Amino acid sequence: DRFEEIGTVDDVAFAELLIRSRCNTKRVSRSVLRQQLRQKGVDQEVIEDALMVITDDDELRMATELVERKARAMSRLEPEVRKRRLFGLLARKGYNTSIALRVINDLEASDFNGAEVMSDLS
Repeated sequence: DRFEEIGTVDDVAFAELLIRSRCNTKRVSRSVLRQQLRQKGVDQEVIEDALMVITDDDELRMATELVERKARAMSRLEPEVRKRRLFGLLARKGYNTSIALRVINDLEASDFNGAEVMSDLS
């Protein structure tokens, strides 16, 4: 209680900082952030208020950025293997199935279109 009085412990500021940090570096979903904050002992109401800053579009953007970065390293793998590994990555980061499938299918479509354009240039 004394630490809260003097401002040393501020769960709201901590939650906002953790969310901003993890979104920029780890690209984890809201569900993972919720779990991490809960493990740190942050009150559920504070967690939900802090998570309001992350929209569905933000979550989709973070998942897309994560997949695009990892897909480059997997370019030599068979498409099904790459798809399975990327899906597993997104699942470990806490993204739901609909976001994972959407991001992976969008990546596949862009890869196909890119390959199609390259063959037309040859």
